[in-house]
Amino acid sequence: MIYSESFTPLPFDSTKCVIGSVSGSIQSQKQKYIFFQFSERADLSMRFKHHYAFTVANSFDIIRDGNKTVLSGGYLFGRFYRHIAQPVSVMYFGQYQWFAIRGLDQRISGGPNLFFRLISQKKQTLHAGAGLMAEYEKWNYNAVAVEKRPVVSNPVEIISPRWNSFVSYDIDVTDVFSIDAALYYQTGFIPGFERTRIGTHTRFGWKIGKHLRLFSELYTLYEYKTVVPIDPLWYRINTNLSYYF
Repeated sequence: MIYSESFTPLPFDSTKCVIGSVSGSIQSQKQKYIFFQFSERADLSMRFKHHYAFTVANSFDIIRDGNKTVLSGGYLFGRFYRHIAQPVSVMYFGQYQWFAIRGLDQRISGGPNLFFRLISQKKQTLHAGAGLMAEYEKWNYNAVAVEKRPVVSNPVEIISPRWNSFVSYDIDVTDVFSIDAALYYQTGFIPGFERTRIGTHTRFGWKIGKHLRLFSELYTLYEYKTVVPIDPLWYRINTNLSYYF
C-alpha cells in the first residue's frame, strides 16, 4: 500500500501553486561484509489554471550486504484532480510498486475517485476519497517461512477490481508542531470482499527553520487473506528529516 495522504498537501486556498518535499538517508557499516543502505523519498504537488492540480511522488530503497543486493525496490505514484476548489471533485490516480520487502514483485493499480473536502481551514483539514481501481499484483515466496512454502513456489499473479477509500486529517497544533493521520481501506469484489487491506499512517512533525521538518512516523497495514502466506500484520516506525520547498 502507498500511503498517499502522507504526501505534501497542496494548500488549495493559497496563492502558492507548487509545494513539495524530499528526504533521504545513507547508511554504511562494517559487518562480515560492508552493509550499505540508501533510501530516498520525494513528492511534488502543483496547481494550474486554478481548477486543476496534480501530485507526483516516488520512493527508492536499496540494501546491499557485501556483493549481494538484498533489496532494490520502490514506487512511482501520480494523482490528478479536476475542479480542486470545489467541495467535491474527481481525482484520478495511478501507481507502480516493485520489489517490496514482504515479497511483492510488482503492483500496478489505478482508477477514479471522488475527493471530498470536508474541512479546509488554514490550521486544519479533513478530506476523504472513495472510488474504484483496477489492480495487478505479482508475489513471490521470499518472505514466507520455509515450512509454509508449497513444493512448487512459482510467483502468484492476480488481477482484480477493488474498492478504494480513505479519510485523512491534518492539523497545525502550534506554529512549529503538526500532526497528520489517515485511514485507508481497500477490498476486492471477487470472489467476495476478500484480500481486504486496512492501513493507517500517523506523523508528528516539527518545523526546524523555514525549509526543514523533523518527522516521527508510524505506518501500519493489515491484510485479510494475503496472496502468499505471510504475516497479515505489518508496521514501520520511522524518523526522518525532510526538506520542504
